[in-house]
Amino acid sequence: MKKFWMIQFIILGFCLFQTGSANLTPPSDTFILNTSIEPGDDLFNYVNTAWIKEHPLPTNKSSYTTFTEVNDKTEDQLHILFDNEASNYTSGKETLIGKFYSSGMDTETINNQSITPIAGEIALINSISTKHDLFNVSSHLIEYGIDPFFSYYADQDPTNSTWMIPQVEQGGIGLPERDYYFRNDSETVSIQEAYKNHIKNVFLLLNYSESDAKEYAGTIYNIEKEMASSHYTTVENRDPINTTHIIPWSDLQSEYPNIEWETLAAINGSGYSDKINLHQRTVIEKFDQMVDSVSLEDWKIFLLYKLVDSLSPYLSEPFEEENFDFYSHILNGIESQEPRWKRVLTVVNSAIQDEVGKKYVEMYFNAEEREKARKISHSIRETLRERIVNLTWMSDSTKQAAIEKLDAIEEKIGYPNVWLNYSNLSLSDSYVLNVLNAGKFSKIHGPNGLDKIGKPVDRTAWLMSPQTVNAYYNPTLNEIVFPAAILQPPFFDPDADDSINYGGIGAVIGHEMTHGFDDQGRLFDKDGNLRDWWNADDSAKFQKQANIIVDQYNHFEVIPGVFVNGNLTLGENIADFGGLTLAFHAWEKNGKDVSKMSGTDNITPEQKVFFSFVRIWSGVARDEYLRSDSYTNPHPWVKFRANGPSFNIPEFYEAFPSIRPDNSLYRTPEQRPVIW
Repeated sequence: MKKFWMIQFIILGFCLFQTGSANLTPPSDTFILNTSIEPGDDLFNYVNTAWIKEHPLPTNKSSYTTFTEVNDKTEDQLHILFDNEASNYTSGKETLIGKFYSSGMDTETINNQSITPIAGEIALINSISTKHDLFNVSSHLIEYGIDPFFSYYADQDPTNSTWMIPQVEQGGIGLPERDYYFRNDSETVSIQEAYKNHIKNVFLLLNYSESDAKEYAGTIYNIEKEMASSHYTTVENRDPINTTHIIPWSDLQSEYPNIEWETLAAINGSGYSDKINLHQRTVIEKFDQMVDSVSLEDWKIFLLYKLVDSLSPYLSEPFEEENFDFYSHILNGIESQEPRWKRVLTVVNSAIQDEVGKKYVEMYFNAEEREKARKISHSIRETLRERIVNLTWMSDSTKQAAIEKLDAIEEKIGYPNVWLNYSNLSLSDSYVLNVLNAGKFSKIHGPNGLDKIGKPVDRTAWLMSPQTVNAYYNPTLNEIVFPAAILQPPFFDPDADDSINYGGIGAVIGHEMTHGFDDQGRLFDKDGNLRDWWNADDSAKFQKQANIIVDQYNHFEVIPGVFVNGNLTLGENIADFGGLTLAFHAWEKNGKDVSKMSGTDNITPEQKVFFSFVRIWSGVARDEYLRSDSYTNPHPWVKFRANGPSFNIPEFYEAFPSIRPDNSLYRTPEQRPVIW
């Protein structure tokens, strides 16, 4: 689940920890071009056809991209680390990673225990007899990271970014987003029926009768559908003003009297705040009504399903297979599961990411690479400063505020200076209980843990682990973060020409920096507060240019009948456009190439910048994934991230003089927006 405040603006929007085996991309300065395609018609396939042919989509993948390829290398490194830790554990040494990983690999114990480890949680749900019990038990589940009705966590007050307050955000549904419950096209209806069948199957695995299981499936689906009716759409959720409703904590009980807010506040380890941010008030209004309109028995069934469905991947084989069949196979078209070691590695890595990250950095990260990347980042920042100064459409007052914000952006590269201390995390031989206990530890003590409520913001915290092949911009901290694992080819190669690195990691850095000034990021000031620092005329001019990008991407067809949603993906499209623009101009001023040619004949250094950018967006995917991704992901599919930005940049046409007005991707100067 992506939370605006928690995940922020990441360079890549789909899961990276998925398996696949393929050869790594050729050397960084080598490009194998498909000369049967004109770059002006399809730059993506012109550059990436050879990569696509060499990387057939594995049966256990919904998509496979350059990011995933690099992640496979990182996972292989982690596999060595995990096996060493497991060996240490079996030899009698106490190791958090080894104990957790070994419990997940012990399939015999997991299958023999089935649901026994969570029998106490099930009994607790079955014991509910009053509304007070309902909120006590649901708060208990929230404490373990299972949010049954809505998401509840700590994050910065968007109007006072120095302080952490509780946040409530829509949740409680099992389908990807609200419109899955209301669209009536054949594909969506099929998914709706498959989801009901999945719910039924979960109850059958719990030894309920066929008739009861079917009845409960209908009940739960109807509850979720009613909840979904109050949810914001994916586009509405992109607006930080629209998702900021801060009210005094003291007003909650009178405004929403059926919800026991003090029970929520009393979660063990939670801090206290005198105010709260309700991201979508419609969601709380609806749930407040449903507390009484839905019977207590139906709520008990609902909580039981949420508990078991959340934990199915960590239970015995029948539960795990049922979970895979719906969420991976039906929703995303994946044909087979990942190897056991990869599945467990992913869980452990996510659950105790700082413990893993600390050892990963010790074993694999070269600090010299951080300094080289930092130099590129500084040149990108200087280029953006120059471009802001020279903008013709922006007033001097807004320019000054923009430069102040740019200068205030904090940069984090590689790994955190302060690691989360897991000394109080207790593990056992039960895999599912380890998942629960680690979830509880993270829910209370993680970067967005409930113990942060009512406290000053910790600016040393990272929201992404160093072993993650990704990057992000955080608007409320006004920071850009680049984990160690993304500093690998083809994104970054210390031995490659500068044109390669500027087109790769340079564009990634520029992407994240531009997020501070896209349609969402521009609403936050240099201190990370949600405050309008633009004059009205400049805002109107910005929106006019942004609308051009919306229209451009609305015309990209992902699969037959499904198009990119230009409004949903606007922030990422502005960031891609800005990132590549900044990377090219920073390279022009600061880059040095060893040779004028590299790899294929007649490739100039200018072309290499663009080719390097296009190459980081190589990818293949299943139609099921692309359909769901287009409805839910604020990042467009990689093909359009490769084809979209270049054709808005004047220097691209200079680098490729063969591109003509009759090429399908050609844009006249009047059709090209000018933003950053």
